[in-house]
Amino acid sequence: MISISRINKAYILSFPDTSRFDIVLSKELEEQINQFTENGSCRIVLNLKGIHFIDSKGFAMLVRVAKMAEEKKYSFEICNVSEEVKELINIMDFNDVLKVFSERLVAPY
Repeated sequence: MISISRINKAYILSFPDTSRFDIVLSKELEEQINQFTENGSCRIVLNLKGIHFIDSKGFAMLVRVAKMAEEKKYSFEICNVSEEVKELINIMDFNDVLKVFSERLVAPY
């Protein structure tokens, strides 16, 4: 399940009921992000607090969304990343692709 809150043009998405970011969650999330970005510029913040594992389909979706954000000029950020997920990001060498922050910082957009 995805929890969604909004501050100005920023959508903050979190996942309170799961510790795994898998193919099922990634499909649901990508559909939601596509709806947000249809109407122009916005800021999307994924709050990964509580997520301790991301499978290959989850990472593929994150990279796809990050590249689409760059092309379409909207902001896509990830925050509250667990040590386990940070290690996976490092192993897969996604540090240059994914914008990762230690905590959720949402300034007016």
